[in-house]
Amino acid sequence: TAMVGIENATGATNQQMEALRQTAFGVSAATAQSVVNSANIMKVMALSGINNPVALQQIAMPAAKFADVQFLARQTPFEEGAKEAIQAAHLFQQYGGKGLTSMFDQLTKLSFMMPDSLSKYITQAGYYMPVFRRLGVPDEQAFVAGAFLDRMGLGRGKGGTGLQNFILQQMQALTLTAHVQAGRKGALER
Repeated sequence: TAMVGIENATGATNQQMEALRQTAFGVSAATAQSVVNSANIMKVMALSGINNPVALQQIAMPAAKFADVQFLARQTPFEEGAKEAIQAAHLFQQYGGKGLTSMFDQLTKLSFMMPDSLSKYITQAGYYMPVFRRLGVPDEQAFVAGAFLDRMGLGRGKGGTGLQNFILQQMQALTLTAHVQAGRKGALER
């Protein structure tokens, strides 16, 4: 069942498996989900790259709470919400602590303005986030800017590639403007 899947995916010891069982009970108590559903989403997380027992224990509760809100507010199936949570954790490289909780809070807010699935939007973000990072834009601001641009129609079709191209075009325009201004300044100093 789910716990066997978790054990196979993580290679957890008996002691770690007991801690993961207790985590599944805790997740169930904190969400609108059964212990079986909670264990199933933990298995999904383990199969989605969170295959270290300690890391799985740390991310299970915040990811399950995120998935539960998506289930209750947007009718997103619980397992799909868990996959979205892990997809976002990988994108932002946040696997625990306040950074993870903050990222899930931001993602929850954005989910209410996204017409498409959140999974699609997170996939799109994988294309344009590196460009924003090169510009020094904090992830949280880049994610909101990307959502805004998506709502304006730039995320349709090829999605993330369209947003990436838009940002790169704007960067070229800014670079050209900076060169022109530098040239004018040099001409005035002569």
